[in-house]
Amino acid sequence: MTKHKDGDHMQSEDDERTVEALYKALDSLDSHIPLLTPDSEWFQQQIQIRQAENRKGLLRELFVFILVALVIMLVLISVALQQPSVFLMVQLISLVIAPIVLVMLSRKQVEV
Repeated sequence: MTKHKDGDHMQSEDDERTVEALYKALDSLDSHIPLLTPDSEWFQQQIQIRQAENRKGLLRELFVFILVALVIMLVLISVALQQPSVFLMVQLISLVIAPIVLVMLSRKQVEV
């Protein structure tokens, strides 16, 4: 039994030495690698850039939403008033615009 206790004591001393060696190695590593933290001005600049990008995106989405709503309303009104010339013009415009929108959306997904 005494051998077992001595073995545990020796093992704990070895563990302590290993832990101390690891701490010393980590401390020397920390002292050799500089830690650069950006200043608050850089963070503020990044926040302003992101807010401007978000604002542009929201305005673009709002414009597209209003445009689509106007087109839908125009189609409904033209059908309701039975004006086929306006309906055909809207159909032709949508045939031109739809591929452009699809290409723009696919490029946007690829970039992200």
